[in-house]
Amino acid sequence: MEKQSSALGLASATLGILLILTWLFGIAILTSLVIDGIGEAISTPAHPLHLDAGFSANGWLAVILTFVLARVFAEGTLMRRDLEGTV
Repeated sequence: MEKQSSALGLASATLGILLILTWLFGIAILTSLVIDGIGEAISTPAHPLHLDAGFSANGWLAVILTFVLARVFAEGTLMRRDLEGTV
């Protein structure tokens, strides 16, 4: 029983860390998009400014998948706690 409890604690801590990292990456992406918009606004034909953030669809899919997996594991943790409470 204690082995399951420590595994749940580890999973919960891991999900918390992943959630924080996801938010940080989201902020980094948003910041990069804002900087790119500013670069386009101040660029002129005589003095072009080229900023390339190098985004890909794979990165966006990874962010979405991280949120989905975090929610799945959170629901699994709640279900396991419910199961332990009914025994």
